[in-house]
Amino acid sequence: SGFSFAHSKDANALKDQIHDLDFSNRFPHADSYDTAIHTIDGAGALFELEQGCGSLCLEQCTLLNHREGIFRSRNIMFLGVIKSEACKKELVQFFDTVLPLPQSPRDSAKLTGVFHVDETEADIFQASMLQNLFLLEWIRETTIDNFLEKHPDIIARAFGATQVKFNLELDWVEHDGRVKEKSIKPDVMIQREDGYYDIADLKLALLDKTSLTTSKRDRRRFIVSVGDGLAQLANYAHYFTFEKNRQHAKEKYGIDVINPKKTLIVGHAENLDHNEALEALRAYDSKYAVVDYDTLISKFLQKDRSKPR
Repeated sequence: SGFSFAHSKDANALKDQIHDLDFSNRFPHADSYDTAIHTIDGAGALFELEQGCGSLCLEQCTLLNHREGIFRSRNIMFLGVIKSEACKKELVQFFDTVLPLPQSPRDSAKLTGVFHVDETEADIFQASMLQNLFLLEWIRETTIDNFLEKHPDIIARAFGATQVKFNLELDWVEHDGRVKEKSIKPDVMIQREDGYYDIADLKLALLDKTSLTTSKRDRRRFIVSVGDGLAQLANYAHYFTFEKNRQHAKEKYGIDVINPKKTLIVGHAENLDHNEALEALRAYDSKYAVVDYDTLISKFLQKDRSKPR
């Protein structure tokens, strides 16, 4: 409990950082724990559960990995691992150890995985929870969506919004006759300072992609999955070009949408190059934007807290 684990070479790479990417800004929780344990010649996984290992418990720990220029830092509130063939007695002993009960009415039971922090640290740990999600290879878009809906302050503060609404289902009341679907359901509607709403859509970090753009500078474009996300945003914006649809949205959810900005949240700091994204966006109007999850978190942590949230 209360440790930062890393291999020495990974910790040294941390000090060197990654070109112009400030590691401490990307993973602010990396310095949350005062005690660090660094292996001398270690490589690969930080822990190996060998034959005979019964259980492992980590609480309030950070794990740092680095390989071929890719950094990963996990902030763990609580992690309990026990062998699959454990018997009932071993399970009871494990939980009695990690989840101790009070010995008398005067004692207070420890709330495992829960601890008190000040406001600044609370933001950092909230950001680390989102990073732990989008940096998982098997995660689903709906999981990230649900997390942000439960923590709307991340989107609100990052975009300077006065209000944020998630997953609003809007019927096609009016259209040009070519629309086949019955409704749209934008991931996020973001209220601007002037009261009107912008549109944002959430995609995965696409960890299997080294870059979200392709081709040389003069023909730069986004990969197919990102292009699909931008096309989806265009469809949402098209919905609001019809007066009856705008009126329906206003009556049902109290949102007013005129000439919205359209933001796709996708990728991470290592596969979305800001300059290349700007080159690929030349094919779209100025109301489109592509933001990676690391930038979203950075904006959330740096935004002036005195502004409306």
